Amino acid sequence: MYLLLPCASSSPISARAPSPVGGVPALIPGVLEAEAFDDGGPGVSYVDTTPGNAGGAFRSTDVDIERTEDAGGGYDVAWLRSGEWLEYTVDVAEATFYDVTARVASLGPGATFHLEVDGIDYAGGFDIPDTGGWQRWTTVTRRGVFLPAGVHRLRLRVAGVSPAGTSGGINAFTFVRSRSRGAPGGAPAPVPGTLEAEDFDLGGDGVGAHDTTPGNAGGTYRDGDVDIMPVAEASGGHAVAWMRPGEWLAYTVAVASPGVYQVEARVASLGTGAVLQVDADGRVQTGPLAVPDTGGWQQWQWSAPQQMTLAAGVRVLRVAVVAAGPAGTSGGLDRLRITKVASSAPFSAKPMPLPGRIEAEAFDRGGPGIAYADDTSQNLGGAFRAEGVDIEPTTDVGGGTDVAWIRPGSGCGTA
Repeated sequence: MYLLLPCASSSPISARAPSPVGGVPALIPGVLEAEAFDDGGPGVSYVDTTPGNAGGAFRSTDVDIERTEDAGGGYDVAWLRSGEWLEYTVDVAEATFYDVTARVASLGPGATFHLEVDGIDYAGGFDIPDTGGWQRWTTVTRRGVFLPAGVHRLRLRVAGVSPAGTSGGINAFTFVRSRSRGAPGGAPAPVPGTLEAEDFDLGGDGVGAHDTTPGNAGGTYRDGDVDIMPVAEASGGHAVAWMRPGEWLAYTVAVASPGVYQVEARVASLGTGAVLQVDADGRVQTGPLAVPDTGGWQQWQWSAPQQMTLAAGVRVLRVAVVAAGPAGTSGGLDRLRITKVASSAPFSAKPMPLPGRIEAEAFDRGGPGIAYADDTSQNLGGAFRAEGVDIEPTTDVGGGTDVAWIRPGSGCGTA
């Protein structure tokens, strides 16, 4: 496909502020040509690690562009290397899930790239296969990618290269509203928060879930092969049951802020041995979530917590069964509870510089178990701070306060 650019004399390129080619953001859903990255210059709208346009076509920047032999003609971006990137200003019509396809070519496997929106990787990696030649084109697809509505900065970032040292060529991207993955409520579930097990993503087997036996053994709540049963409690609800090793459930979530989170599973089992595991965007995040013997298939309790680290933005969490109990299943999974792990913060808002003086009583904010440990709940000295750390006025030179009544096992942390 060919793209018309404004004349340089009518629209001078800013060296500092990126701007979309033609002055208008690219529309999503729609087609985004790889060579139509923003104006702005190196470090602003692109980074290219080699001088000059190796393809000598279309634009006079360091980005390597060549005429393409792909259907429709036009241009492609080629000779992309690890660490290089291109940015595009896009206007997303609707906050929803999209299927994203890319036209790619490579002589050799191993190349990968990512699409990031405002610095957040919503899609995960795209792998460029060995297509048999630099101008033998194929399509790679990521389905069910959530994109927020409005004008955003989309970055194509090269993460891996083929044996030739490049990622091959990329011609264009197509964004269409997804008919596969999607959150049941239409929007990602908020994290921190609670995920109902039965509200796994839409999309069917291999997208929203995977089940190794045909049909819904519980016969309730949803069609498909995932086995769902009513919860025999006054509050009602449903749970996923009869889960076997190799089965999994996926949930599209919106993580409010980056950091460490605690995850617990509300489970029921008649016997021990079942183990669950949670991953995010395909990477294992938790240690084993052991399902205890709760005394019955409808006797519910929370598992011991595990921690995971999550980046902010829309992510896909997957709960997988990695081991079964005596009955050959993991029992029942009612819900997941995900909470942000509190972290400490400097007492004076900024870390204390070193070399320098640190006052003992100026330990971090954050509370017991995070910024300090003290075996009494009150401040026995009654001075300076209201936490349980014991602080008193000092008679040392210079005055002020000191930490006292310190016992084995007590301590404070300072940033």
